[in-house]
Amino acid sequence: MVKKPTPRARPAEDADGVFELIAHEIRGPLTVISGYLEILGRPLDDASHARALAESRRAIGRIETLLDDLVTATCASDCFAPRELVSVSMAALAAESVTALRDTSAHRLEVDAACPGEVFGDGARLRQALDNLLGNAIAYTPEGGRIMVAVCCEGDAVLTTVEDEGPGIPEDQRERIFKRFKRLGDDDTVRPGTGLGLYIVRTIVEAHGGSVHAEAVGVGRGARFVIELPAAPAT
Repeated sequence: MVKKPTPRARPAEDADGVFELIAHEIRGPLTVISGYLEILGRPLDDASHARALAESRRAIGRIETLLDDLVTATCASDCFAPRELVSVSMAALAAESVTALRDTSAHRLEVDAACPGEVFGDGARLRQALDNLLGNAIAYTPEGGRIMVAVCCEGDAVLTTVEDEGPGIPEDQRERIFKRFKRLGDDDTVRPGTGLGLYIVRTIVEAHGGSVHAEAVGVGRGARFVIELPAAPAT
């Protein structure tokens, strides 16, 4: 009988810290809504009225996103754990992910699979991790740039890499970007969102008994994210 790898559980989440962060972030849109409600109580021309409503709705949408992120962050260990462990081809998942994004992206998305890359895991969760890495690559790569997803087999491991042509990641930030609510750069408001995409990637990969890390493609250019998972033993 083939012995399947046992997923590693992540440590319990620091729920108090997550609540504090979300509470801090929510204050901004609440202030916007409060201010525009006061403005809407005054006589306004049509343009000012429409602008106040639009900005209020945008702030409400921001709060809804933050609340969704709160649920995501506080239940990550359970929400993103594999529901089943079956044989999954990382090459097939990579092809599916790239195909789904190719028509809507202004980038050159390519796949290079040297092997099927069979692992034991939850296909839906592993596809989510790949989608998040591709979304991250698209966000940081200029339009027309190349994004490559590669799958190779090395001994008892399957390596899946996502390589972009963005600005690269300084060495001192390559671990930080996998933490909750953290993004590249000192100013976490540079990109939209609360910085949970890469955190979710690591949560999923580690729950499958694997690891993920970022590395440089070249000096000052490009980043490469590497997922390493145990290969499914041959039956």
